Amino acid sequence: MFLAGYEPEERKVAQVAAELTPEGADQAMGPAATVERAGKETAVEAVGLRVGGAVAYFTSTPTLPAEVLDAQLAKPG
Repeated sequence: MFLAGYEPEERKVAQVAAELTPEGADQAMGPAATVERAGKETAVEAVGLRVGGAVAYFTSTPTLPAEVLDAQLAKPG
């Protein structure tokens, strides 16, 4: 666990794990974490990817529909 953010909005970050990454990119990574802020825990997912010379980074909660991510992946190419 570690702290991230800025005062007074510090967040505790725990349970960081590698997730499956989307297909269709030249390179991609997708970490997931549990973040605690003001006593409330929230699951957070991120995707960093490269398609050719374009680099993109998305963050979301696990409720992001796959169709939304697929539409975003189609844009850099």
